Amino acid sequence: MVRNEKIARNNSGRPCLTRGIYGLTEPEYEEARPVPSRHTCWRNEYFTTSFSGEDFFHPRLVRILLDHYPEQQAKEEYKCTKWTHPKYESHWSTEAHITRWNEFTGSHVVESIHSSLSDCFSKHASISDAAHQALLAYRGKHYEERKNVKQKYLPCRPPGTLQCVMADPYLEQNEQLKEMALTIQVMNQKLEDSQLE
Repeated sequence: MVRNEKIARNNSGRPCLTRGIYGLTEPEYEEARPVPSRHTCWRNEYFTTSFSGEDFFHPRLVRILLDHYPEQQAKEEYKCTKWTHPKYESHWSTEAHITRWNEFTGSHVVESIHSSLSDCFSKHASISDAAHQALLAYRGKHYEERKNVKQKYLPCRPPGTLQCVMADPYLEQNEQLKEMALTIQVMNQKLEDSQLE
C-alpha cells in the first residue's frame, strides 16, 4: 500500500490511481512542477588558435621550442573553451598543445598539454596563462642545461614537481641582479600561492 502511494506522488503532473483504505479511488491530479529550462545552464564553445597576438609568454615559449627542437618542427596550438551563462559573466579556459613532427608517422604528434590554472575573463588572458604553464614546464625539462646561463633566475618547473625552482639569488655577486632575482622569486611564490587558493 505504501509503495503505490509513493509511486502516485512521484508521477507528478499525470493522472494516477491511488490505493486507499477501500481500494482504488478516483484519479488525482497533482500540480506539475516547472521543468528547468536548458537555457539556464552553462554552455561552452570551442576555439582553436595558434595565437599570433602580443603576449609576454608566447614568444618565449616559441623561442625555447625552437632552441631545443630545431629539427622536429615543434608547434604550439591553443584549444580554448568559452563558458557562458545567462546569469553569470562568461569566462575562458585554455589548453596549450605542444606538438612535434614525427618522421615515422609523417605527422605532428602531441608531446604535452598544459592547462591554464584558473578561468579568465578574456581569451587572451587564458591563452597567456596556458603559455606560461607550458613555458615553466619546458624550461624545467632543460633546467640542468640552462641553470648557469643568464636566464637562470627565471622560474621553471622540473618534470615530476609541482613547485617552481630557480637558481639561488643569494649566491649572486652583482647586488642589483641579486635584488631583482629575489623579487622575482618572491613574486613567483605569491603567484603560485594565489593560484592554489
